[in-house]
Amino acid sequence: MHQRMPNTSAKKDRFRSLVVVPRSHCDGTFQHLCNGAGGRGKVSVRDLDVTSRAVQLDLRSGGKQQHESLFVAWDSRVVHQGHTHVPCPGLWNPPLLVPSFF
Repeated sequence: MHQRMPNTSAKKDRFRSLVVVPRSHCDGTFQHLCNGAGGRGKVSVRDLDVTSRAVQLDLRSGGKQQHESLFVAWDSRVVHQGHTHVPCPGLWNPPLLVPSFF
């Protein structure tokens, strides 16, 4: 990803985001989780060490220009999950980051 910036103007509506655990493809997290799942690759993450590292990516267009592009490069072993962002205190919502569009 080119640059990560905190979203200071997050909309107050629910929206779908992509939750990722940075560096989980190379720090042993992916392998640890998948070994517990018998190599199936589908796991339920309840490990606070993993979930505390998670961030949400707001990949929605900012609407500033008619055409905007975003480049996200990642390894398929990055721990990831779709998530509905709900701006409500008390719910699990990792930090919301908005990549730079070009």
